[in-house]
Amino acid sequence: MPCRSAAILARRMVLRHGVFMTVGRATGFPLWWIGAAFAVLIVSGLLPGAGSGEGPSEAGPVLADVQAAGYVSSGTCRSCHPGHYHSWFESFHRTMTQRADPGAVAADLDGLELVLPGHAYRFERAGDQFWVDLTDSEGTQRYPIELTTGSHHRQWLWLGTGRGRTLAAVPFIYLIEDERWVPRDAAFMHPPARNWSTRMLDGKWGVGCIQCHTTAAQVAAARGPGPRRDGGEASAVELGIACESCHGPGGKHVRENRSPGRRYLQHLDATANASIVDPSDLDHERATALCGQCHSLEAAQASSGFMPGELLDPVFETEQRREVWGDLAFWPDGRVRTGGREYDALVETECYRRGEASCLSCHSMHRENDDPRPTEEWRVDQLRVGHDGNSACLQCHEMPDIEAHTHHAAGSRGSNCYDCHSPHTSYALLKAIRNHGVEAPDVSVELSTGRPNACNLCHLDRSLGWTAEHLQDWYGIEPPELDADQREIAASVLWAVSGDAGQRALAAWHMGWEPAQQASGTHWLPLYLSPLLDDSYPAVRYLAWRSLRTLPGYADLDYDYVADQKVRSASAMAAFDRWWRTHRSNPRARPSVLLDAQGTVSQNTLARLLSERDERRLEWIE
Repeated sequence: MPCRSAAILARRMVLRHGVFMTVGRATGFPLWWIGAAFAVLIVSGLLPGAGSGEGPSEAGPVLADVQAAGYVSSGTCRSCHPGHYHSWFESFHRTMTQRADPGAVAADLDGLELVLPGHAYRFERAGDQFWVDLTDSEGTQRYPIELTTGSHHRQWLWLGTGRGRTLAAVPFIYLIEDERWVPRDAAFMHPPARNWSTRMLDGKWGVGCIQCHTTAAQVAAARGPGPRRDGGEASAVELGIACESCHGPGGKHVRENRSPGRRYLQHLDATANASIVDPSDLDHERATALCGQCHSLEAAQASSGFMPGELLDPVFETEQRREVWGDLAFWPDGRVRTGGREYDALVETECYRRGEASCLSCHSMHRENDDPRPTEEWRVDQLRVGHDGNSACLQCHEMPDIEAHTHHAAGSRGSNCYDCHSPHTSYALLKAIRNHGVEAPDVSVELSTGRPNACNLCHLDRSLGWTAEHLQDWYGIEPPELDADQREIAASVLWAVSGDAGQRALAAWHMGWEPAQQASGTHWLPLYLSPLLDDSYPAVRYLAWRSLRTLPGYADLDYDYVADQKVRSASAMAAFDRWWRTHRSNPRARPSVLLDAQGTVSQNTLARLLSERDERRLEWIE
């Protein structure tokens, strides 16, 4: 037993971040020597890990044999690729799913109590294990907390049910930046409900979550197409998005490269290493497929059996998506409406179809050596050095006089390629996200799909008529036929008052977007953000609150977006009263946002627009 305990401790040291640095400083040995020594022990089988069958036994109920189909785990990759391992370790891909150890759980769980109607959850820590006691009408049941999903914006907890690998989810989600728990329904674009759902989502992990939140997932039960699927037990060879998700099984690579001499010769050989997949050696379609195995709506089904280096064919073509998915993820023209589906957007673009654009054209899965940004900044979007601006597009498109093309000053947001061609028209994680569809602003497209155009997402105080005139003058785009409201009233007002929940969410987010505030002014924004604090959709309320807090005089507003409706209404009225007192002392006319020549609110027009609101129930798959 003592020998086994020591071996397990050594294996943990190998896998945990920072051990080489710690040991190296303490002993004075070269860091590469220590790493090589551990690697030899692992490969030779003297330590448990990638080369033994013990690794998965303590790693959770969803893990399969790490040697399945030739996998070796990321810990084995570290010994020869410490730099790449380190940048991956610091990424959010690595922490997508983790064991629910104290270092992985974002919130303080010990003694925490959360309550929903008829259900009470009390959390407790015992050593390094977390437990939750669920009390309902049938009594109290204790569950071990096995896994966490998410470490950037939010975190979800998965419980062991005692039925094999079947896990259940606590019906609460922790919002990391806000440092608070909210009911699960309040963290997604869900239709309004009388009460928060108390359902534990038993088995959902094995239905679809595991497919994109782990490495080499194996789903036992067959699943059908579309949003409704049947699930069963599932397993994976490693938690999180690890090395072998993109490089493929590493068993053959490890066996063939045990010799240091052979590894040295490999560095002198310019040809691709046939024993492992290097994404930089792939053509743009296969490189994009690596990301598409997770970052697409249908990939979880299409990628069953997918291996890095292969092509990924969507289950549904664009014209079929609306028929199958309805409003769950796409705009009426089949363009992606929810975040996390960037593959579906990119493969529709001319950049991909006629060019060679891939995800790796802008993003890098490993931090580059010359990257001056701190890790905390790099890992947010994992953009390549210098690709957070126009250089990403200029690597393919020549633009000798950008002001002549954009009609905005060089260096301004109006001359930012991203803001015009990849605006924030997708939604996920309680925020707007850039759409990777790469399209030019066109008012006709908005009229046919409802998808806001880039011009009005920045110029919030301008109408569609104003935009159509400029697009005709600048680019010769024929203006569509518009009604009086579309010609005269700011598009953002129409979205915020008459739009569907998705349009209201995008309007609310952009009202807190600094470039839009600079272009449109802010004095009128509370007039439309205040009523959205009492919107029927929790996600819209949250976005309105976040945007309102960016405005002077509202940071201290007492508001809780998951409070009862009566409490929310009082907060919304208090926010409006603050605006009205300020505005009345200095009224400003702006007819496009329904403030007439005297600065009076056009209440009749507002009431009419509100009566025309699109009340379709939306539930998006994020």
